[in-house]
Amino acid sequence: MATDTESGTGKIRRGIGVPQQDAPVQAWSPPSADTLPPVPRSAPKASTPKSTPKPAPLPPEARLHPPGSNMVLIEAGEFIMGDDDGARDEQPQNRVLLNAYWIDRYPVTNRDYKAFVDATDHRAPPHWKSGNHTSARDLHSVTNTNWEDAIAYARWSGKRLPTEAEWEKAARGTLGQNYPWGDAFRKDNVNSSNDYEGTTPVNQFPGGASPYGVMDMCGNVQEWCTDWYYDDMYTTSAL
Repeated sequence: MATDTESGTGKIRRGIGVPQQDAPVQAWSPPSADTLPPVPRSAPKASTPKSTPKPAPLPPEARLHPPGSNMVLIEAGEFIMGDDDGARDEQPQNRVLLNAYWIDRYPVTNRDYKAFVDATDHRAPPHWKSGNHTSARDLHSVTNTNWEDAIAYARWSGKRLPTEAEWEKAARGTLGQNYPWGDAFRKDNVNSSNDYEGTTPVNQFPGGASPYGVMDMCGNVQEWCTDWYYDDMYTTSAL
């Protein structure tokens, strides 16, 4: 999963000044002097146009990844991070303020990673025989990559890895829900058992989308973040 710190449709409207086909045609005649407006003694003062407020600028990364780039913009603001009922390294729950940033809608797939390996001659995952992978698993998340591999791929694609806080906000939204889709576990929203005999395509569970529409944030595979792990992080990340 890589990250980095908005689209519309148009309708053709009727043209202005298009004549009606059945409008009567009238002959033109010059106006008489009695109907002409008087000539002003002095030219009227030009009106000062009202200033139009400038829209708030997008964050720098928004200009790097316009709509259609298969990334999702996570807007600036607070979110609830952590879980008071979770493991010790998830406590205490607190509110964290983040700037806006972009994040990939889907985890990095085998197809994505193969393009990177082919272009850079970077080492392939060890389970790829002779540097190749099975095409039937093109849309499965890439596995057996370390943190340095993830950093290298992100830089090659012009992005970066998310921080843990950025990843968590993109996964659970702003209200601190337990799962990307809500508080109740739904087995049909996630690959979390041996029913699938390994990884699954990143688009297999549309019901598992996060509040931002980011996919496969729960189950299937673990994902790399940019920051180092330490078990007291949540005690220092509060506002």
